[in-house]
Order: sequence, then structure tokens, then C-alpha cells
Amino acid sequence: MHGLRTALAAAGLIAVGSTCVYGRTPLLLPDASANLPHDVYLEVDLNGQRTSVIAQFRELNGHLAATGKDLSSIGIAIGRLGIAETADVQLDAIPGLRYSYDVARQAVDLQIPDSIRKPYTFNTRELTATPRATSSRGFVINYDAFAQSDTDAQLAVWSEERYFDPAGVFSNTGIAYLYRNQHRYTRYDTSWNMSNPDTLNTTQIGDTISSSLAWSRSIRISGFQWRSNFALRPDLVTFPVPALGGSAVVPSSVDLYINSVRQYSGNVPSGPFIVNSVPGITGAGQATVITHDALGRTVATSVPLYVDTRLLASGLSSYSFEAGFLRRNYGIDSFDYDPRPSMSGSARYGVNDFLTLEGHGEATGGLYNAGGGALVRLGMAGVVNGSLSGSAGRLAGTQASLGYELIEPHFSIDAQTIRAFGNYGDLAARDGAPVPSATDRVTLALPFYSSQTFSVSYIGFKFPQALPSQIGSVSYTLNFSNLASLNLSAYRDFKQHNSRGAFLSMSFGLGHNASINATVGRQNGQSSYNVNATRPPDYDGGWGWGAQAGDTGSVPFRQAQVQYLGRDGEVTALAQNIAGRTSASVDVTGAIVLMDHSVGSMPF
Repeated sequence: MHGLRTALAAAGLIAVGSTCVYGRTPLLLPDASANLPHDVYLEVDLNGQRTSVIAQFRELNGHLAATGKDLSSIGIAIGRLGIAETADVQLDAIPGLRYSYDVARQAVDLQIPDSIRKPYTFNTRELTATPRATSSRGFVINYDAFAQSDTDAQLAVWSEERYFDPAGVFSNTGIAYLYRNQHRYTRYDTSWNMSNPDTLNTTQIGDTISSSLAWSRSIRISGFQWRSNFALRPDLVTFPVPALGGSAVVPSSVDLYINSVRQYSGNVPSGPFIVNSVPGITGAGQATVITHDALGRTVATSVPLYVDTRLLASGLSSYSFEAGFLRRNYGIDSFDYDPRPSMSGSARYGVNDFLTLEGHGEATGGLYNAGGGALVRLGMAGVVNGSLSGSAGRLAGTQASLGYELIEPHFSIDAQTIRAFGNYGDLAARDGAPVPSATDRVTLALPFYSSQTFSVSYIGFKFPQALPSQIGSVSYTLNFSNLASLNLSAYRDFKQHNSRGAFLSMSFGLGHNASINATVGRQNGQSSYNVNATRPPDYDGGWGWGAQAGDTGSVPFRQAQVQYLGRDGEVTALAQNIAGRTSASVDVTGAIVLMDHSVGSMPF
């Protein structure tokens, strides 16, 4: 027995009943999970800065791994590294990344270079979440009644009758003339339309205006129209806007200046950042991003930019399609339509921030028209545009256009030329309005000394079987302050010997929304002048007035008016004398609303 106890003691184990007592050198059973990866949840620091972010990792022998989705959530640009969200990635295998794993604190400090880090973004252009648009049922009559003495038409009333409900808006406009011996009503437009803010498009049935581009023409048509409608989201920026950014070593404040005017201010964490803010300029400018850290250190970065609102942002498209019957004698005959069906369509697409493509087509009995065009931004050198279209059928020919625009802070030029060859035609030409055979436009503006602008322009056009017109003009504008300005201008038609003129005008603000304008000039051999003083009613209501006197060279005139804007509408009383003939008139505008089982009136 003694020998057995001695042997057990030598082995370091004494059995007492069913209890095992370990001595100095216990027998350890191997842990099967010690060499298997397991999940850990760690607080993440980025480049020594606390983030208060808890992320999931996989740990094995002090080495960490994570999924692409978790890496993206803590600020790593997995797209640049070619890592899928579902991939399981060893942190040691990511180029440029270093980390320190603190087991006691259950934290990991990731040292990440800006090249693989997701930038912090100020997206002031991002569409904010808006509640779904709702509509009640109601009926509105907008009206403008004008009565004048000493005329055959003693009373004319323009009106719009509009009914709206969740299914859309029905609208009708027209004007009624009340003569001494007869009464007549002329209808303008009648249509129903339905807009969808989610898809940004509008469907319209009835009278509408066909789509067009800068090198095509619109025409009134009655039928069906389906078009994109960016106006449904006024916060949507449709043109390319550069993303401006930088990098902050520590949390900092950021200011964005466009042409020395601050456009945005905010705070950023450490690391790269991007400011997606809409610059308040058109054309060329200078953007400066300034960062200020807690120690007072300032870093400024300036980059040039060019903004043209005619371009479409990359991937954005707009469109319009119409089919129906052309409207004729608009404003004279209420129901005069061409019996031949017609259709037209336009489309634009932003290929990238430098290129926007355009297309347009038209068709009716005996006429087909189609063409394409493009706008190309030449870096900081402006935007060039061009198009080529052709027509076939009874009016066969081609049309080509070329244009260029550059807007600089101290210089701008806008030029456009369009030429039609053969018997080129479109829907308007098929209806009797021929396409101009030549159209030219050039404008050169030179702002200087921050308050002065000198400009030169030329406009030329020619219609088939008509005399051409070539008009050149010069203008000089001087702004003394926010309340005073001076303008000197002159023009001449080089194809008509006696068509010329020069004018000098001045404008002064009198305070309290009142102003006075004076113009003197000489045109086609006759002198003229005009003095006009006005004070319109305030937006919230009240009285306004106006007085005018002048002479066109052969017809002197005097005029005075008083206005009142109230909660139910606006009334204007006017007295005038033209070439010794005196008359008086009254104009009343307003709206009558029937909604929610009640009737009300308001200004129009």
C-alpha cells in the first residue's frame, strides 16, 4: 500500500473518492478549439482617432480577418481593392494597411492610408427624402379682367378653369371679348396632365407644345405628350458639378469658396473628404477648399472648374414624345387643327461629365425629319456644340449647326450658326412657317473693374425669298451701386441703310421698393425719350403707383396708374393720353377657389 501511494505521489495525483486533486505539474488535456478562428467584436480606431464604431472580425492566433462588407462599414474603399462584400479578407493581406490588436481593451487601431480609405462626403446635392405628393379635390378659376374706355372692346376677360384631384389636373384657358355689338370667346389651351414625382415624368393629353432642342423648333400640337419633368424635384441638379475634396490629418472644419465667395462650411473627421456642393457660378471659376484644425493650422487647396447648365450629368437622360394634330391660327380660332396626324420626339443623354448627346425626330403626312447633335466640354476652354439633321418627302434638305460658348470671370463669348440647305423643312414649315436658311449669333462680353461691362453682339438671319437682316450692336453698362446704373447702347442693321439707333438710359433706386428709369435716344432719324417711376405693392399687400411720360418721336404719351393688392386680388386703375387722345382703364386679377366644401378668393 505504501508503495502505491508513493507511485501516485510521484505521478502528482492522489485519488480520494471521486475527487481529483492536481499537484504542481497537472496533466493538461489539449484544447481542440485553440487553433480555430473565432468571432470577436472590437472597437475600431482609425489612424489613432476614436470612432466609437464596433465591428466584427475573425481572430486566429492574434491575426484578424473581416468580410468586405465589414471593412466597407469602417471606411475602407473595398471597390478600389477589388474586394467583394461577401469575401473573407485577412487584414495582413491588404496593401498599405497596418493594425494593432489590443486584446485587453478589445479594440483594434487601423492605420489606413488615404489611397484605400473611403472619403467622408458632404453631399449637399443628394436628394432629400420627401413625403409622397398628395392631392385633394378642388376647382380654381384664375381671371384677369381688363376694361378700357374709348375702344370697341369694352371688356376682355382672360380666365383659366382648373380642376384637380389625385388623378391629375384638368385645365382650360381662353379669353372673352365683350364688344358693343357682339360677344366672342376664344379658347387657348385645354389639357389634362398627370405627373409622377417618383419617375420624374409628366403625361399630358390635349393641347401642348412639342419638344425641341437648340437646333430645332417647337410647334403647338393637340394630342398626347409624355415627357421627363425635372421641375418636379427642384433640388435635383441636372448638370455636371465637380466633386471637390482634400484630406484632414485630424478632425477639422472645412470652408468651400467659389471665386472668393464662401459656398459651404462644415466639419469633417480625419482622413479624406469630398464636398459635393453646387457652385453658384456658370462658366469658369476657381474653387478653394480650406481646412482648419483644432491647433489653428490651415491648409488651402485651389482647383479650376467649369460649369455649364446645358450639359446633363453623367447617366442622366431627358426625353419628350408627342403625337396628335398641329394647332393652326392659335389665339384666333378655337378649334382649327391640321387634319394630318403628326408626331415628334426629343431625347438627351449625359454620356459623362464632358459629353451630352441629343436626338430629335418629326413626322407628318409627306414629311420626315430626324437629326442628332452633341455638346462637348473642352476642359476649361468652354463648350462646343453641333448638330446635323435632314428632312425627306415634300420638303427635302439638310440643316447643320455649330456653336461655341466660353464664360470667364473677365471674358465671355457665345457664338452659334445654323445653315439650312435645299428645301429643308420641319413640322412648322409643313404648316406654313419656313425654316430660316441662315441664322447667326455672336456675343462678346468684357466685364471689368467689377462694376462695368462692355459687350458687342451680332445677329443675322435670312428666310427663303426674303431680304436678310444683319444687326450689330454695342453696349456699355456701369453699376454705381445696388441702387443706380447707367447703360449706353447702339445698333445698326447693315442690310437696311436707315435702320439704326442709339440710347442712353439710367436707373435709380429710391428706396422702399420705388425706382425711376429714364431713357433718351435717337432711332431711324427720330428722337425719343421715356421717363418711368414705379412703386409696386409689397408682396404681403398694400398700395402701389406708377407714372410715365415720353415721346417716340412722333407720338407723345402720358400715363399714370395706382394699384392695390389685397387678400382677394389686385386692382389697377390707369389713365393715359396718347397723341392727345385720353382714355382710362381698370384691370382686376384674382382667383376663386372651391375646395374642402368652402369657397375663397385670393390674388392670382
